[in-house]
Amino acid sequence: MHFLSYIAIAFCLCLVAFVAAIFGIGGGGLYTPIQLFFDIGIHEAASTSLFLMIVLSIGATIIYQRARKVDWQLAIIFVIFTISGGFLGGYLSDFISSDVLTSILVLVMILCGATMLIQPERKHTDKLISRAFYVWNRAFDSRLYSVNLIIALPVCFAAGLLSGMIGIGGGILLVPMMAVFFNIPLDIAIATSGFMVGVTAIGGLSGHIFAAHVNWQRCLIFAPGILLGSMFGARFMLRVGKRRLKMAFGLLMFIMALGVILKSMKGS
Repeated sequence: MHFLSYIAIAFCLCLVAFVAAIFGIGGGGLYTPIQLFFDIGIHEAASTSLFLMIVLSIGATIIYQRARKVDWQLAIIFVIFTISGGFLGGYLSDFISSDVLTSILVLVMILCGATMLIQPERKHTDKLISRAFYVWNRAFDSRLYSVNLIIALPVCFAAGLLSGMIGIGGGILLVPMMAVFFNIPLDIAIATSGFMVGVTAIGGLSGHIFAAHVNWQRCLIFAPGILLGSMFGARFMLRVGKRRLKMAFGLLMFIMALGVILKSMKGS
């Protein structure tokens, strides 16, 4: 690959890391298609994307933890299921054709865009919703919220499966689940997801390592920009409102999904 191509990819990935850290998603929904645009194969692009999500998670979590926004107990329980799904998805990707993986990528990007554009507002309550045995009532950062584990744990596994299979961030599913369905304050949901996507990516990357998909040289070249972008993005999230940024990111997801479709049609 030409040197200028590496510069262009690194710059784009750094911008994506900035935006992804703001929303607590790994950024794989853009890392992977950006690499596809530069004719990197889907399996190698997905494995590189997972590595970069780990780097992003480290940078963002450093900032979010300083602000005490990461619900560690919630993250540890959820991540057991996301990392299991991530490993399985990374391993199974070797048995799925590039066309199928690309189709899955497009569908998930559309889902991501819809999630960012549709923002149902729920009024936060200081009363616990339920005392059922499968509901986990949490008190964190002086706020209360309840998590239905029957819903949450399968969604966590599914998020990990998708993350490992096509190199996307499980936060695409995790942030909406936490903020919309369980009324977890958005800043806590984003910060907690920011940590989880990195651990989930470890599971997916492990599967790709077994399948010999990882280009370590490329991963290390792109890592510094991802780290810087993620740390600046996390700081930005803590200081500004996110509604307009979410809408812009949602529209970008649709544009990128369309781009991947057009490129696939051109190559077929």
